Amino acid sequence: MFANRGANGIDGVVSAALGASTVVQPMYLLIGDLSFYHDMNGLLMAKKYQLNLTIIVVNNNGGGIFSFLPQSRTPKYFESLFGTATDLDFRYAAALYDANYEEVYAIEAFRDALDKASYHKGLDIIEVHTNRHENKASHDALWAKITERIEREGI
Repeated sequence: MFANRGANGIDGVVSAALGASTVVQPMYLLIGDLSFYHDMNGLLMAKKYQLNLTIIVVNNNGGGIFSFLPQSRTPKYFESLFGTATDLDFRYAAALYDANYEEVYAIEAFRDALDKASYHKGLDIIEVHTNRHENKASHDALWAKITERIEREGI
């Protein structure tokens, strides 16, 4: 397992994974939609050198991580400055770079796409759609349960 924060948290992550794929196989990259967008041009190296990488793009249409920070409570500016929804459809990037592409909305479809990618040599892009608002609500509910249990049991 490797980790790469990238410059400013997002730049260069695709390129770093492609580089790592030349020495470690199989190689998978789990990345958010904004980070993927910021380094899509790195996909040219996969096409040019027939690199083997499976990219899993968690597409929550923007900077979902920022929903967990205090600025999310300032709705007037949040979406334009932090949410930064792009409404991009990454199937076209996959086509541009000759990648296999799967779009998934459910865990079963994700498992199938991952299984198919494991038998394919080359670039695979699996786009997993999520909802950043539902994700934040799920996290909040989980933390509330954890807090309640800790308080109840005096842990």
